[in-house]
Amino acid sequence: MRLDRLTLANFKGVRDFTLAVGGESVNVYGDNATGKTTLSDAFRWLLFDKDSAGRKGFDIKTLDESGEARHNLDHAVEGTIALDDGREVTLRKVYHETWTRKRGSATESFTGHTTDHFVDGVPATLGEYKAKVAEIADEDAFRLLTNPGHFNSLHWQERRRILLDVCGDVPDAEVIASDKKLARLPELLGARTIDEQKKVMAARRRKINEELERIPVRIDEAERAMPEPPAKPKRSADEVEAEIAKRREEVARIEAGGEVAEIVKRKREIEGEILALDNEARAAVNAARADADNAASARRAAVTAAKDALAALVADRAREQRQQEALDAEAARVSKGLEQLREEWHTVDSWVLAKPDLATVCAACGQALPAESVAEALAKAEADFNRRKAQELERIDAEGKTLKAGASSLAEQQATVTLRITAIDQQIATAEMAVAAAEAAATAPGPEQAAPAPDPRRAALEQQVAGLDAEIERLRADAAPRLTELRAEIDTLSTEKTAAEEYEADTAAIAKGKARITELA
Repeated sequence: MRLDRLTLANFKGVRDFTLAVGGESVNVYGDNATGKTTLSDAFRWLLFDKDSAGRKGFDIKTLDESGEARHNLDHAVEGTIALDDGREVTLRKVYHETWTRKRGSATESFTGHTTDHFVDGVPATLGEYKAKVAEIADEDAFRLLTNPGHFNSLHWQERRRILLDVCGDVPDAEVIASDKKLARLPELLGARTIDEQKKVMAARRRKINEELERIPVRIDEAERAMPEPPAKPKRSADEVEAEIAKRREEVARIEAGGEVAEIVKRKREIEGEILALDNEARAAVNAARADADNAASARRAAVTAAKDALAALVADRAREQRQQEALDAEAARVSKGLEQLREEWHTVDSWVLAKPDLATVCAACGQALPAESVAEALAKAEADFNRRKAQELERIDAEGKTLKAGASSLAEQQATVTLRITAIDQQIATAEMAVAAAEAAATAPGPEQAAPAPDPRRAALEQQVAGLDAEIERLRADAAPRLTELRAEIDTLSTEKTAAEEYEADTAAIAKGKARITELA
């Protein structure tokens, strides 16, 4: 590719400049800050949206004297490039501000930037533009060819890859065959490359070193985690648990004595009856509340329906009003037309034949024309005049009759529309009263719900439950001494069981710690 022409407009302070090189080599000289780098930035921004240092998002806007960006300017770069196949491609990018007037605001506000792309003068999407640039030049190759310092700025591995792509690489097989010490290398590598195998070995070495460094710490942790050897209990935790279970069974047998069980059963039945009464009262309250809510909803629906009916009538009246205005305009037009026809009729009716300028001498021979010929020509002129006048009057009369018929029809339509508007006005007044009545009914306070009266049946059942509770307490008090003894024995056995469980846990922890130390050593 060869650059034929590069044009800058409001780009990094360059207001308007064209670099016409015609595909030839060109050297650009100048003092610092005079625009040499700007030309390079412009060409790279046109192609790859970056500056000569490879940075995206650099500032290309023109600044004013105070150093602030000037607004409402199009910042554009256009370049014509000659391709190797003889074709020319013209690329153009235009960067401009976006100003938007928000709703309710009288002024526009800055909301961002947009970039327009063109290929050979045709607007293109960003994807189409990038595809066309990719056909012309690869960005990496372009930077290597146009920036001598770009290669040295790359990572050494990337520089090595580029050099090997250019100069070619030596196959691993040739390197291995050149030294007998490398004979086992293919077996060690397997499907990996040498670089991949080096990374695997380095990772393994790091992991092994880390494990070796942590072994003393882990041994110390294992030793400190082991508890002191505990004293061995007389019985195991399972044996103590069996004794606890026996005493709990005896407690349950005493508490579930036959007489107490019957009383408890009767108490549960009465509590069920109380719950049923509560549910019945709650259902009555909910039903009353639902009825009140339904009534209020019905009143709100009535307001909505009344307003909808009023809105429909208002819309009907507006429609009739528009029709009446149209009829009035048409009637005025017809009236004006009739007035114009009357004036035209009087004008035509006042026509008088002016004496025609008829020749009395033959134009060919110069002799006087016969008197009868002159009289005949005069009569013919009068007849033509009278016929034309009569035709005009007949036309005016016909048009007047047509307009009068239209005016009569319009008058009938106007009267009909007036009657409809009057009827609608009456209906609107009635509908407005209906809306007011519905709104008053909807906003009127509803009847207050009275608190449900206490149910005497529930009070009687509660008294029965209280009596049964007293009877249960009396029966259980008789068995209280034995229950107290059993519960004390259960508490003592629970303490013994906890000690046995702690011994077993400590013994297991010591064994596990010793095994871990043996494993680490």
